[in-house]
Amino acid sequence: MNGVRNSRKEGSPWLILSLAAKDLRHELILSLCLVMAVTAVLGPVLVLFGLKFGSVQLLRSRLIEDPRNREIRPISSARYQPEWFLKMQGMPETAFITPMTRQISTSVDACVAGSDSACNGEPVSLDLLPTGAGDPLLLENKGIIPGPDGCVLTRFAAEKAGAKTGDRIRVIIRRVIGGDWHKAALTLHVDAVLDARAGATKAMFVPLSVLEQVESYKDGEAVPERGWKGKQRTAFAEFNGLLVWLPAPLTKLEQIKLRTNTGFSTVRVIKPAEMEKEFGFSITAPGSIYFLTTQKRAARQDNIDNITHRLRGRDAILLPMAAPVSALLTEDGATRNVTLRSLGFTADTAKRLQISPLPRWALPPADSPNASLQAFTAGENNDHSLSRVVQVDIHEKNSLTLPLLLYGETDSTLYIPAELGGILRLLRDRPVHYDAENNAFLLSRQGYAGFRLYTTTIDEVDSLRRNLAKEGISVATEADRIRDVQELNHYLGLIFYVIAAAAAAGGAATLAASLYGSVERKRREIGILRLLGFSRFSLLRFPLYQGIILTFGGFVVASIFFFALSLLINNLFAEMIRENESLCTLTPVHFALFAAVMLAIAVVAALGAAVRILRLEPVEALRDE
Repeated sequence: MNGVRNSRKEGSPWLILSLAAKDLRHELILSLCLVMAVTAVLGPVLVLFGLKFGSVQLLRSRLIEDPRNREIRPISSARYQPEWFLKMQGMPETAFITPMTRQISTSVDACVAGSDSACNGEPVSLDLLPTGAGDPLLLENKGIIPGPDGCVLTRFAAEKAGAKTGDRIRVIIRRVIGGDWHKAALTLHVDAVLDARAGATKAMFVPLSVLEQVESYKDGEAVPERGWKGKQRTAFAEFNGLLVWLPAPLTKLEQIKLRTNTGFSTVRVIKPAEMEKEFGFSITAPGSIYFLTTQKRAARQDNIDNITHRLRGRDAILLPMAAPVSALLTEDGATRNVTLRSLGFTADTAKRLQISPLPRWALPPADSPNASLQAFTAGENNDHSLSRVVQVDIHEKNSLTLPLLLYGETDSTLYIPAELGGILRLLRDRPVHYDAENNAFLLSRQGYAGFRLYTTTIDEVDSLRRNLAKEGISVATEADRIRDVQELNHYLGLIFYVIAAAAAAGGAATLAASLYGSVERKRREIGILRLLGFSRFSLLRFPLYQGIILTFGGFVVASIFFFALSLLINNLFAEMIRENESLCTLTPVHFALFAAVMLAIAVVAALGAAVRILRLEPVEALRDE
């Protein structure tokens, strides 16, 4: 008996819960009405939020799934260096980037190739586009990354050319050189045909190397890898200025003529005492010395030829000058820093002008070292036994590695022929590489005219666009479309939360009034429970448990109502949505969130009834008796 009495005094939670449930069952009709009232409030809110979430997610998923919405396209051509692409690849927003050549070089003719590689039908015009590892436009549209001799066609390009996966397609490249038409061809394997979603362009995706070869051929250059004939992109020398030695001085008028239509803009008189400090050597032979420089670009051979023509008959000696170049010399595994100074004269010229200090010439005086990869140290002795090949690395704006035949002991200052110095000067403006097989300096690619760029998500498109704008790069994106979806999500969210707040307030008020009225009707029963030993605070759980039971019942019925209605909505709009898409849907996280909110509403609604219970006294039950 004492155990039962103590249990009642303490008000066991399970006992209170049992009494609350039995009381609701006793008033079953009223309880069902309250459950339906909660359902009437929560059901439309669930459907509304399901439509909001489903429609926005549908639009968002289509934006995300279509890689074209993550593409950033340059509006105009520019010159992008390889270093810029490495920087962009390292940015977390960048999912894929590849260089593009000039637009004029991307147009080719193509046709399906027969067994003899000849065309089966008339060639059609297609655009070449570069691709590479990780290209989302290909990988997300049932394509693959093509191999070195493969290609991927868009649906429209395949239909126009009559090609399918597995076919061999012949690509014909045409160019005009000196008014004459030339053409070259290559055969590629069709590795895949993309879905129509990849775009309505008639394009062929190929490795970047193929596009570079096509551009080089259209520029009139030879492409040895494909056997296409043309000119070599031979590097040319650039000079910082031109030293002119004359037996007799020039008049002011003659100096002006040297600046007129020659490419040179200034003519400066050089004193012999100033020469060694500025140029590294001195001319002691009697005469006048002038230094000619250009204004906007470095001096080239055509500028020097203009001066030669202007000074014909004046017994002038012209010495093209390139600025000293810092280099890293490697010899027998050891490296050291050296300075390369160019000299634009032969041994005979040096003796005539009485130049000092003289380099130790390794060639006979009649031969010119201008076109040779040679370097000399200062001195008068010719020690041929000390000649050896060393490696020199130059790092200007562009880099170059080349072998040099070095005469004399290694010194901190080495003298090189003027032509070689001019090519090293060219490194500041153009990339150059040394072709050891043909012993020639060739121009490397200066850069690329554009790019194909995709971000990792649609949310990063506008951020990357702003970063490119800071670099002065104008681009076109789908940022406006993405922003519209984001704003739609924001405003729909505001509308939903306003409606949900009003519905929650109404539902809470209805439930609170019901629970408060229930306490008022059961004052006598509650007073008796107090007389039986239930504490005032244990009875506070009575309306709380009832509120939770009613709310949970309404939540379950509202969820069933939502699933039925969402199924109906998705079936009605089945033609508008794809497989695995839904116009009205909610996730388990959303249901858990709604359950938590409804629990909070039940607690708030029960507060009024709980306060009323606190004010009830057991004596009221005795008065009723």
